Amino acid sequence: MVTFIIETYLSRARSRALEEMASRLRTAVDQASGGAAAPDGAAPRYLRSFYVTEDEIAYHVVESGTAESAAELSRAAGLVPERIVEAEPAPG
Repeated sequence: MVTFIIETYLSRARSRALEEMASRLRTAVDQASGGAAAPDGAAPRYLRSFYVTEDEIAYHVVESGTAESAAELSRAAGLVPERIVEAEPAPG
């Protein structure tokens, strides 16, 4: 599994929508986990979401097999990503 960050614009005025966005993404991951496992057999996982007020960007961290599968998760959640990037977690 690879870690991906899904970046979405979220204005300060709508910053309270972060929890709802995260909930929709968790639901999309749960639905995908029911049958759409990655090629290695591992199911996608939702890790966390956070908001950077200064930049008006919400970050959603997921584990998925490919960038395209992470994009599919974001589409299923109704998110409109600015970009989806692979991230390397720190060891340990």
